[in-house]
Amino acid sequence: MNNYDEPLEISAPIAWELAARHCRHDPATGVTCAWNHGLWQLLRRVGLAGTAAHRGDFYHHEIRSIAARTPRLRLLISGCSDYAMLAQVARALDGLAVTPDIVVLDICATPLHMNRWYADRLALPIKTVEKDFLNYTGPADFDIVCTDSLLGRFPHEQWPQVAARWRALLRPNGYLLTASRLRPADSPARIVFSEDQVHAFRETVRLKMQQSGFACGIDPDQIAAAAEQYGRLQCNHPLRSEQELRTLLEQAGLAIELITPSTRKVDNAAGIRAPTVPGGGAFLQVVAKRQ
Repeated sequence: MNNYDEPLEISAPIAWELAARHCRHDPATGVTCAWNHGLWQLLRRVGLAGTAAHRGDFYHHEIRSIAARTPRLRLLISGCSDYAMLAQVARALDGLAVTPDIVVLDICATPLHMNRWYADRLALPIKTVEKDFLNYTGPADFDIVCTDSLLGRFPHEQWPQVAARWRALLRPNGYLLTASRLRPADSPARIVFSEDQVHAFRETVRLKMQQSGFACGIDPDQIAAAAEQYGRLQCNHPLRSEQELRTLLEQAGLAIELITPSTRKVDNAAGIRAPTVPGGGAFLQVVAKRQ
């Protein structure tokens, strides 16, 4: 284990507890996002969630390349479920003569707490901002904006606004680093778990937790209930072609420097093809530069 490995055995129970206290209430439904942020690291621990860590080689190479020529690096992590992206950033900067100014932005307090927890372990100074990404109007001078799987969280009609916000937060010649899952061209506008998938997911989570031997100290029935709620509430708005992504970013004023598929294959032993479950599609990894 190196300094940047993610200690999920320690942090997953912490995230569960923090989510119960800090996750925000949806103003429309009153439901908190604890079903997501409380469960997420447990899902990762048993191989049922994909994160920026699965695309670590891409982020390490690109962040390190930019940082090597930017001694006072301003970097924004735009949206997060936990500290997975920060771990990739920290590893990429290791050993470089760089003074980083790292800002982590999310609408919910729980992942921000987890990022501070992880940063404290590394003695890595960061700033956290609890704000809706689309309404964030901080200094527009970041050298890098990095985010993983954020685009699909927004309905398609908001994608131009997302891309425009990314560009607005970058300094001239700053870089966007991101990845999005590529779905089939005939995918519906909104992908959700079917009723069968909800039940399969719940029982798979229960079984995986039992098989893992991970003594997390949480009632298995509570975890299964959270998995069922996750299955009922999780959704994704799919990217359906490389050209769709190119057009979106270019129209926002971002020049594509690289689009490449992720080379890592994730074994989805559960066989569930639904939002945020590993497997069932490649990821497009993107480097885009503000003009």
